[in-house]
Formats: sequence, structure tokens, C-alpha cells
Amino acid sequence: MFASRSSNQGTAEERLWRAVLARTLEEWVRGPLSFRRKAEQYLFDDQRDFETVCSSAGMDPGYLRARLRAVRAHLMHEREPQARRV
Repeated sequence: MFASRSSNQGTAEERLWRAVLARTLEEWVRGPLSFRRKAEQYLFDDQRDFETVCSSAGMDPGYLRARLRAVRAHLMHEREPQARRV
């Protein structure tokens, strides 16, 4: 997810934007329903700011979105009722 640096390195600006993304991810996973919806829209559908924020954080937006889609698909599969999985 990060360019070839550990999460504790990078410029102050990169660390700031990583914190913004981390907060958005936290809201997507644990926030109140309205926050989860806004975070999901931003993480999966935003076509303008998401790429800028990821780039500012030193991250590849395409890679991050692909990983997030995989996580979302996994979570949706886990929540699917057992009868529908057969």
C-alpha cells in the first residue's frame, strides 16, 4: 500500500494524509451508519479527491481500492446467510 517506506517514515504531509485515510477506514468499519455510508462512497466511488489524497499519502490509489474491494467482498460473503451460500 505504501511506497517503499514503513508507515512511520515519509514526510509530515504524507503522514497527515495517511492519517486522513486511516480515519476514513475506521469510520467505514466502525462508525455510525451515516459515517459508514459516507466513508464507503468516498473509498469506493470518489473519482476526484481519493486519488489526490492517496497520492499525497504516498500510496497507489488503484492498489488501495483493489484491496478494499477484496475486503468488502469478503465481509459481504461472511454476512451472507448460510442458506444462500449453498
